Amino acid sequence: MASLIKDERAQMLVFFSLVVATILAYLSVLHAQNMLAGIESSRTLMVFPKEEIRNLKVVGEKSIMMFIDDSYADFMNKTSKISEQIKLLYARKGVYGDVIAFTKSERCYSVRITYVSGEVEYSDLLYCCKGRGCV
Repeated sequence: MASLIKDERAQMLVFFSLVVATILAYLSVLHAQNMLAGIESSRTLMVFPKEEIRNLKVVGEKSIMMFIDDSYADFMNKTSKISEQIKLLYARKGVYGDVIAFTKSERCYSVRITYVSGEVEYSDLLYCCKGRGCV
């Protein structure tokens, strides 16, 4: 009878050891996943090119606005030259960047801003009017 009690205690000890080991393994996997997620999110924040995108927006908002009073043909010609220059500058960095003005009314125009690198794809559409700014 005494040996039976010792066997039950040994079984309970082995069972609780297995439960504790399982919980520790689960917590270590959860910790490793959180570490990887943190590393990836910090890497994305470091890689995100907010200055380059901001520069493209400035060109779309302010530089193209200088030609708003020109005729439609002159406006499109000058903005296409700006677009070609931007493509060339960004191609030298190994990324694709473009600012395309595609419609123009009397005091307003639309601009598509595009930035594509190996890890980041960004596209935005601006509607700019003289005296009111861009939306």
